Amino acid sequence: MRFSYTSSPFGSIILVAFVLRLFAAIFSGGYAMHDDHYYTFDMAYKWFQSGFNYTAWFEGIDQEEIKIENVFNLFYPGIHYIVIKSCSLVGIVDPKIMALVIRLLHAFASTSSVFFCIKIASYLYSEKIATKIGWLLACFWLFPFIGVRSLSEVMCSPFLLFSVYLLFKNKLEKNYLYALAGCIGALAISIRFQSASFLIGLVLYLLLTKRFKPLLYYLLGCLISLSLTDGILGYYFWRIPFGQYYWYVQYNLTHSAHYAHSNRITQYIEILIGLGLTMGIFYLIGFFREYKKSLILFLPTLLFILAHSLIENKQERFIFPILPFYLILGIGGWERYLDVCKKEWVHKLNRIAYPIFIFLNLVLLLVFSSYYTKKSRVEAMHYLYQKDADAIVTDYSTIDFDIQLPSAYAGKEIKRITFYHHPSSIDKNANYYLDRKNVLMDLKPSYIYFFNDENLDLRVQKAKTVFKNIKFEQKIEGSFLDWLIHKINPVNDNPEYYIYSTNSTK
Repeated sequence: MRFSYTSSPFGSIILVAFVLRLFAAIFSGGYAMHDDHYYTFDMAYKWFQSGFNYTAWFEGIDQEEIKIENVFNLFYPGIHYIVIKSCSLVGIVDPKIMALVIRLLHAFASTSSVFFCIKIASYLYSEKIATKIGWLLACFWLFPFIGVRSLSEVMCSPFLLFSVYLLFKNKLEKNYLYALAGCIGALAISIRFQSASFLIGLVLYLLLTKRFKPLLYYLLGCLISLSLTDGILGYYFWRIPFGQYYWYVQYNLTHSAHYAHSNRITQYIEILIGLGLTMGIFYLIGFFREYKKSLILFLPTLLFILAHSLIENKQERFIFPILPFYLILGIGGWERYLDVCKKEWVHKLNRIAYPIFIFLNLVLLLVFSSYYTKKSRVEAMHYLYQKDADAIVTDYSTIDFDIQLPSAYAGKEIKRITFYHHPSSIDKNANYYLDRKNVLMDLKPSYIYFFNDENLDLRVQKAKTVFKNIKFEQKIEGSFLDWLIHKINPVNDNPEYYIYSTNSTK
């Protein structure tokens, strides 16, 4: 290892980055957010189950009357479909193993991001600073965890980084490399529409620096790439080239009130500071100090932050695409400042904050890289994978909302009827099983899933008024972190499931 680090420090960084992401791919199962399952793996799995019927992705919509407002980009979910289909062709049929394969592929993509970060940093800074940036990005506590998730906000980053790297690399001003950079950068838009704000920043940089010929070829590359992906695919699937862009904007304008809002324009700045732990404020200072020396990165990154800060719908993960760029400039700018700073108190603060940052980072790195997210939901559905069952009851009668279950892990379509405590669903003081007896008899559920153990005996007795011979089968528990996060924020509901068979198993 010493020989490897001495002869090739960048190679050692890439190796460590890959090992950490490989570890996360294996041990950090499940899904972190709604989008990295239901709009990727789950949708692609439904497409796989239905042959080539991509409209099967739209639950609850008449397959003959897909409405135009449901048009959206199929590029990234389509890649998941190709992986799932390929797995089935080589004999991998268990959806949990398919999900593992997808995480492994994302681990490779995330490692490539580290490679491009190092290369970009080496163009901007000394080898010493570039090496430090590489190590911190390879081992940054959040990156292995989010790097193996099917999040479009993360998956677009390697393409943005590759595009910027080609702009740095093209010292001979070769036109085809500018066009290639545009082609690759535009793939980020095909994965995550909002990443266009970063590319607009790159275009502005080329315009401000009067690099008109590179600008022309870069835009040409973008146009070619988008035409081959969103243009042709949009026409093939929806008969409307680029239609998903228009309807995406329309949807967000119409449904923006349905999402959590933040009126704080500084929310994303606060998130960036928080992610940096004890070095957060220092890296923010370093980022803004680079506005002249590294304008090619600073301008697109700042434009991305501003664009997302001005919209009402602010969700934390929206900032993920530019995290690598922000940290390159933040770490590099701060290190460059320390090299010229004569104020002893600044160096003293850095000497105190940096070791604490390293310690906290390593602890969080270990914790999150092994975090099996939403374990109880995934395992509860995978329980049905080898069972001859196509319908279940989910009893959420102790809470006032339904919790969606990741049906793809069951390996088949699962029908379900749900009870939860809400005036439009049930009165928890009544026998809601008897009230819906006819529906239950028509459904013939094989299992009842009782969510948490609150009043469990009473709920089981109510179920027995319809299913006389129900029998306890298994308790599915969540991971420790799922439990801890629920205790900290009860909105994150991932407790255990108690599975009972109804003797209706087919």
